Amino acid sequence: MITNKKLNNLTITKLLLVFVFVFCSLSTTQAQDIRDNFLVDKISRYESSSNYASAEYVYDTDNKLQKRIITGEMFEQGQVRPLKYVDEFEYENGLVSKIKIQDLTHFMFSYDIHLLYNSQGELVRQETWMNGSMIGHSNYHYEGGRVVSTYNDNIAPFEFDTIFYDNYGNITKYTYIYPKMNDWGEPIPGEFKMRELHYEYDDKPKPNFGLDYLFAYQLIPWMGTAFPCEIMNLSNNNMTKAIFEQQTHNYTYNENGLPATLQNIFDPIGPSLYGGDVYTITYKQIGEASISEIVQNITNINIYPNPMIDKFVIDCENYCTITLYDMLGKEVLNQDINGKSEININHLPKGIYNVRVVSGNKVVGNSKIIKQ
Repeated sequence: MITNKKLNNLTITKLLLVFVFVFCSLSTTQAQDIRDNFLVDKISRYESSSNYASAEYVYDTDNKLQKRIITGEMFEQGQVRPLKYVDEFEYENGLVSKIKIQDLTHFMFSYDIHLLYNSQGELVRQETWMNGSMIGHSNYHYEGGRVVSTYNDNIAPFEFDTIFYDNYGNITKYTYIYPKMNDWGEPIPGEFKMRELHYEYDDKPKPNFGLDYLFAYQLIPWMGTAFPCEIMNLSNNNMTKAIFEQQTHNYTYNENGLPATLQNIFDPIGPSLYGGDVYTITYKQIGEASISEIVQNITNINIYPNPMIDKFVIDCENYCTITLYDMLGKEVLNQDINGKSEININHLPKGIYNVRVVSGNKVVGNSKIIKQ
């Protein structure tokens, strides 16, 4: 027999569960609404003055991604040399139909990605072409509107891999079946092994490039081996751990709840001593000019030396406010300057810092510095 007291407790518990569900649903909806108002403008990484890179995302007036331009410098064969890669996106019927991958560093690895869709606008095939020949491809099999298997033309769906989702739309398991080998490295007829890959996520919205359907292309560069990239891109939230590949992805978030930094750690090795595994993500609000456009059109910001020991000089043509953030997104310095100024950072510990320069209520500079 249930007493009134027990009945009241059950009623309160049910009401609390309903409140939590509604609150979480509203929070998720609000986060998604915020995400829809911002597009990724730039992703940068810095390890040293001879090893750094920045990926800039260029959109048209309809907020469709047109180019991803990667520039920077790298140390190769005993010398520092510039690097540049340009990916151009072509559209057909409102969907990306072709991506031109241009290697302007070595001029050796340029190729095209062709993308095919079904009548529902679902991506069903990806083809890689080089020098007029197809060198690779993948097909995508759907169930209930979700991709559940990837395969090529020589195998049937589900014979080799299967994708599993949780209730939040994130891929938590990926299984792959492969032939069992004998002692001579030859496949044993009819015998197979199965490999399982597991993934974990947070509950935050992913960076927005306006191309959520384009899961077969990795829009975030330098992401290591926690792929195929479909695993990360098909999921709704940010991947925090790829267990089989022993990778951990640490995020910090900006004032809008969007990823501000991403640290990619190979667990057996640990984080880089030079910060090269930390990517800084900046956004532009839809309808506004990008940071790169503002920097180009308003003023020229110059910071030197970099790396530094206890101070640096910044050239700003106008009255500016300079703000420094550590790699966790915490503000560690805020100072008003006018023209060429010397900034003392002797009180800050060694490490990498993000620098944001604001003039006239607009961001006119975004950079990264390293204190030795």
